[in-house]
Amino acid sequence: MCHFPKAWFLNPDTDQEEAHHECSDFIKEQGRWYFIYPGIPAKLPGRNAPCPCGSGKKYKKCCQ
Repeated sequence: MCHFPKAWFLNPDTDQEEAHHECSDFIKEQGRWYFIYPGIPAKLPGRNAPCPCGSGKKYKKCCQ
């Protein structure tokens, strides 16, 4: 299923608020939204993998 969410941003060239539209799929896991890359299966990190938030902690000790 294809959704057209809007991501709002301030364009630094025009100083105007604009929207970016994209045909994307998302999943919600434990209250957080994750972008599903086309052609790549959606998979959350393992408990002992580094957390995708970039904290440097293991996933099980951070955002799980």
